[in-house]
Amino acid sequence: MKLTLRLSEHNWLGKGAKFCTLFLLVLYSLSATAQQDTIFWFAAPDISTAEGQSPVYLKFQSYSSPAVVTVSQPANGLFTPVVINLSANDNDSINLTPFIAQVESPAANVIATTGLKITATSNITAYYEVVAASNREMFSLKGTKSLGTNFYTPFQKFWNNAVVSPATFSSIEIVATEANTTVLITPRTAITGHPANVSFSIILDEGETYSARDMNVTAASTLAGSIVAADKPIAVTLFSGALSSGGCTSTVGDQITPTDYLGTEYIIRKGNATGEQVYILATENATALTLTGLGSTTTLINWGET
Repeated sequence: MKLTLRLSEHNWLGKGAKFCTLFLLVLYSLSATAQQDTIFWFAAPDISTAEGQSPVYLKFQSYSSPAVVTVSQPANGLFTPVVINLSANDNDSINLTPFIAQVESPAANVIATTGLKITATSNITAYYEVVAASNREMFSLKGTKSLGTNFYTPFQKFWNNAVVSPATFSSIEIVATEANTTVLITPRTAITGHPANVSFSIILDEGETYSARDMNVTAASTLAGSIVAADKPIAVTLFSGALSSGGCTSTVGDQITPTDYLGTEYIIRKGNATGEQVYILATENATALTLTGLGSTTTLINWGET
């Protein structure tokens, strides 16, 4: 298998730019933008109040057709679905801050009822956005392209998580889309309740979530290369809270796509800042990486390696 990366000379300014030094994290299984679709699932991470967790919104964009958008929690009977109407080529948002205790994952190594399901009567894009004054992040929702049965998890391995109270962490957030879903997790570092490199399984019903958390704040402890597999479609969110660089901290995360949508060629839009990082995760042995644009570099990595 061969993966080719090309560096573009275009300026880049994105969500990673919240660091004092621009944080550019290109993940092998991560799509750059949200997808147009009529159904979305999302498992929201628990962001520390010390970092800034609110306000938080779901934001929507319609296209050529009007759309009725419904947000529900299939596993939480106490949550009243929220419905908004979008005109053609319209945008709107739902303020989830009043429901944040029902939306964010409540704890590590427990099964919760916090999964979000978004349906629309015509194509939309959807984002989950944290807009705290000191902490901003946008999770782009991938629609049906986020759903699958086999995931590898890419994570950065350079910046530590800041020590804050309540504590922050890195995590894999999982939501099931069907009842009686068996999920097999192999964490590459110790997580709450489970040692590194030992597979374990959980059973989730529709809309139920599970949070696999690495509480070690050092960059040397990483969930990179962890494997999440299921017998029915699930969606997976990756999260790292309060990554620290030069006195600044930032939440970083996104919804990833399963192995079905992985590729062999990526264009990286280079920014202007120093300290940019690119991370590539292999899912097969003997994966040859060729990086071109500022000279040429070739290396070989195996499955699960970054």
